[in-house]
Amino acid sequence: MNMNQDDPHDHRELNTVVKNYVMAEFVAVPPDFDLHSHLSMREQVGIFEVKNMDLAQAGIFVDGIKSSAVFNTMNNALINPNICFFVLQLFQELGLILKTIDNPMRRSMNKDEYMMWAKRWETGRFNYVRGQEVQRISFLMINVVHLFQDEVYEEALKAMDEVTKYQQEINSANYKFD
Repeated sequence: MNMNQDDPHDHRELNTVVKNYVMAEFVAVPPDFDLHSHLSMREQVGIFEVKNMDLAQAGIFVDGIKSSAVFNTMNNALINPNICFFVLQLFQELGLILKTIDNPMRRSMNKDEYMMWAKRWETGRFNYVRGQEVQRISFLMINVVHLFQDEVYEEALKAMDEVTKYQQEINSANYKFD
């Protein structure tokens, strides 16, 4: 499928199949986050708006995110993307998604867009994102809570300051090479 149906040569590079589409999100999920506390009564007993939902797998997904600074589903065919979409929808409702890496799926994200993608995935209509066929989707979650707890942020700022000072020294020396 081409981006421009009138010109088959326009965006030819987009005529390839994307075997693994990646969604990256910066989230702030505290270590004591309990998924069940934020589910409706129906969801707690396993009745979901979207088909093929597994509450146990959703719990594993949330535990992975809250337990590490970086969590990736790594193109795992056993992880149902609907579960990831459901959890992200919940995080969005709770305000736990801080920053989204720009991608075609999230350009006009509103309150219910994760669920829209989940419904498209289950019906097989997810096949195309901006004209490219997508076979699988991976989710990359960066939990900034761990970055602040482990003082990674302070170390990164210190390293950046050192490199910036060094670069300024080089720039101010006005080296001239003949």
